[in-house]
Amino acid sequence: MTRFAAVLATSLFGACLVTKPIVPAAGKVALAVDLPAHLTLHNVPSGELTIEGSVDAKNGPLTVALFADDKEVMGLVAEGKETFTLRWTLPLGEDAIVHRLAVRATSALGGEALGAVTAAVVVDTAITVACTPDKATIGATITCQALNDGAPLAVVWQATGVTIAESGAVTSSVAVAGEVTATYRSDVHSATIAFFDPPPAATISAPSIVTAGKAGTSASVASAPDMSYAWTISNGSIDVNGVAAAAFTPGPVGIATLAVTITNGAGATTTASKTLTIVAPPTTPIVTGPAAFSLGSGNIIASITNPVGGVVYTWQVSGGTLLGGQGSTSAIIAPSDVGTVIATATTTNAAGDTAS
Repeated sequence: MTRFAAVLATSLFGACLVTKPIVPAAGKVALAVDLPAHLTLHNVPSGELTIEGSVDAKNGPLTVALFADDKEVMGLVAEGKETFTLRWTLPLGEDAIVHRLAVRATSALGGEALGAVTAAVVVDTAITVACTPDKATIGATITCQALNDGAPLAVVWQATGVTIAESGAVTSSVAVAGEVTATYRSDVHSATIAFFDPPPAATISAPSIVTAGKAGTSASVASAPDMSYAWTISNGSIDVNGVAAAAFTPGPVGIATLAVTITNGAGATTTASKTLTIVAPPTTPIVTGPAAFSLGSGNIIASITNPVGGVVYTWQVSGGTLLGGQGSTSAIIAPSDVGTVIATATTTNAAGDTAS
């Protein structure tokens, strides 16, 4: 009866099964082991080569051994017709990785067979370095992985400008753009990461009372590098946005909340807000008084005919002396001499805006 022995050589990219007839010989058990002449493995993340095969040990136990560069690295005993798996962890740190492998099957009854293969391990450029996230605030941790066709790969980590652990955890105590490199055998791959200062706590500098509809009203916070600024107002509109010094237009009389969100390069944020009171704009006062007046007959009374509440009236006089009424709707004026007396009133609202 003719028997067969078979050996299957595997890599990450497939397998090769080879069979060869076992021809009995007089007084001995005849065996056969056959392998392909060359075996190329691409992207071996674990550095482990696996050779699988099968033998028929019906005539007695077989010893099956894997030799690497003439050194036995693994062996097993086959008691019957069965498959076997031989594994060898490849040496790391070599530029050219080529090894001569052999599988030897030996029968206790005296038969022996040998199959040889040259295995070349090729590290493809499918290796990438992925850092998550690639930007962080000082004090946070960025996790980096070396991936081989999407599968994690054990590598030697190094870094410039930042600190990296053997696990690929990256930290920094300063704001810096750094580079991490992953070395697998002689292959080096890198990724750029960045750490940013945390966004600062902020206090909005803006008037607490503002005039309705006054465009270009100023508001600001302290400026910091590598930060963006987003302003909002609940009653009104933002005129100048995206910077530390903003401008806005208050809405109708009432209350408004002015707010800013500060964001650093990693997306971390802080916010600040301020409540504003919106008052009516000042109205231009209408002033009346006598069209003619006799010198020496007393004082002139000038009055505002369109008064409103919540404002202050300031009087200025030429051709006479203001005797009273400053801040009110009426002014008492003593003429200085024969001629023209001019009384001017200025309205100032609670926001400090004026009209005259």
